[in-house]
Amino acid sequence: MSSNSLIKTIMLLLPLSFFVEGCGLIDKKAAYSGICSGTITYRITYPASVDANPMSFLFPSEMKTAFEGTRQKSEFINKLNLYKLEFIFGNNPDSTFALLKLLEKRMVVPASGDAFVLPFMAFSPDRLSFINDSVKSIAGFDCKKAVYFTGRNDVQELSIWYTDQLGVEEPNRNTPFSEIPGIMLEFDVLYQGMQLHLEAISVVSEAHPRKIFDVPANYEVSSITEIQALIDSVISR
Repeated sequence: MSSNSLIKTIMLLLPLSFFVEGCGLIDKKAAYSGICSGTITYRITYPASVDANPMSFLFPSEMKTAFEGTRQKSEFINKLNLYKLEFIFGNNPDSTFALLKLLEKRMVVPASGDAFVLPFMAFSPDRLSFINDSVKSIAGFDCKKAVYFTGRNDVQELSIWYTDQLGVEEPNRNTPFSEIPGIMLEFDVLYQGMQLHLEAISVVSEAHPRKIFDVPANYEVSSITEIQALIDSVISR
């Protein structure tokens, strides 16, 4: 599999967002009150064919999501800290931002707050089904199951495990999974024939300084196309 496909897979994973009901937002669909400020750490695992790729050390191994009130930031972490790739739903509720820091480049891409982040635009929410009799514990929280039917012949279903025990408001904004009433703590993502797996390994209650949800002033406005081209120029097969 090409590095270009893997980078696009990373971009697919990015739009997962978590918003907290326990901090005063009570007029929308949400879980009951729980942690309203904290950090979720996800482990990212890849198929054996990807792990065998000599360039696999460049791929992110973790995703960390910091949340507080209506603000959230997801950061994809590489073991060597060679780059920083983030999505921020910050102090401005009407927009979201993708940020890339790579070498001397610092780039930001703004988008409307209700837009699906590519390539989620190809997904259809009506292919989602809830499995009411399945429950398991992930990172210490009881999770329920949903299944997304892909419409493909090779991988027909993607499993999603979510919890309603964190008091999260609009936990899956900017994805086709907004009807899921809780944070997704374990899920599969299929992109270009490759199935990836994310699983929460810890949820920590902690306060965050407000400024971490702001876009730094030294980032230049760019586009997703430009960001992908920059990454492709650095990472090759």
